[in-house]
Amino acid sequence: MSSDLRFAIRQLAKSPGFTAVAVLTLALGIGANTAIFSVINSALLQPLPYPHAEQLVYVMETGPDGGPNGSISGGAFKDWLEHGTKFAHLAVYEEISRNLTGMGTPERVTGFQVSAQFLSVLGVSPRLGRDFSVNETTPGGNSQVILLTHQFWQSRYGGDVGVVGTKVLLDQTPFIVIGVLPPRVLFQDDIQFLIPDVIDAPGSYWGRDAHWRWSIGRLLPGVPASEAQAELRGIKQQLATEYPAWKEKWSVSVTSLQETFVGHTRPMFALLLGAVALVLLIACANISNLLLARGNARSREMAVRIALGANSWRIMRQVLVESILLALSGCVIGLVFAVLSMRLLGNMVAEQLPQILRPQLDTQVLLFSVLIACGCGVLLASSLRGARPGRM
Repeated sequence: MSSDLRFAIRQLAKSPGFTAVAVLTLALGIGANTAIFSVINSALLQPLPYPHAEQLVYVMETGPDGGPNGSISGGAFKDWLEHGTKFAHLAVYEEISRNLTGMGTPERVTGFQVSAQFLSVLGVSPRLGRDFSVNETTPGGNSQVILLTHQFWQSRYGGDVGVVGTKVLLDQTPFIVIGVLPPRVLFQDDIQFLIPDVIDAPGSYWGRDAHWRWSIGRLLPGVPASEAQAELRGIKQQLATEYPAWKEKWSVSVTSLQETFVGHTRPMFALLLGAVALVLLIACANISNLLLARGNARSREMAVRIALGANSWRIMRQVLVESILLALSGCVIGLVFAVLSMRLLGNMVAEQLPQILRPQLDTQVLLFSVLIACGCGVLLASSLRGARPGRM
């Protein structure tokens, strides 16, 4: 095999023009397939980057036509907390914007106002400092505290570890920084802080009619989403008289958090993968034609090998080594193309996928790239079957 490899390198080096065209053509096809697969792998094949991600669900109230409304009322969330038994943790959040002052240039910032168990649902802890305490998430407690996201901590505070304990002003209300989150733990790119959303706090509204909050939960181990959904629907029926009349036919839906994030993208990604796979097949067909013409020119070489006693397997092995070497060379350059493409794809799917599911080059993607390169090599090798005397 080492002899075959050395000979293959010499043969490809003898034809630099052919080798360059073939390698670059394969690089484009393999790189495109690798880039698309990296998105599919991150979004559909890998679990969410949270502990026991299979337990994470998205909870929403559904309209009378059965379709999801998405948001929930604060009153419904209180009912679930009081009567539900299928969740280890359940939380609500809402997106808010505030004017940040008190340190440097004033800035308009976006954050989440979250209930007590928000980080417990995700299964994450602050990188610096601590999570919200019980006193800070109950009525009458000190709720003027704030957690910064890692990205905002780096951009605004330069990664200063002394930020914990400092004071900032949100719309002229003082908040104490109690911690900094780890990188890429939230599912929205533009979130810069978390503050507590205290149930029944003065000035807040937790009725069953107003919808502006969103809910996520962590199921108890072994509890399927369908069982939790049935329980919450039963709670809604038991308390139906306490809901406004216009919500009489409303229900509750519990779905996998990952499915909520990526379910709508499956047809799009399948179409993209099919398109780039077709591009790769066309590339292989074009290179096969080049190899066939080159193989005809090498027919004398093949005849001499046979005359010297080489059998069909020996000839085929040499051809296969040359083809796989060609494909793997294209794979190496294709990976560079894939990395550049992933950045572009990340921007293209920014509105379709949360930041925690952006494409990245990992072991699975590298293995996929090598496998399709080897597959291309086998296909290319078959193009030389008829290019020598005594067909294999």
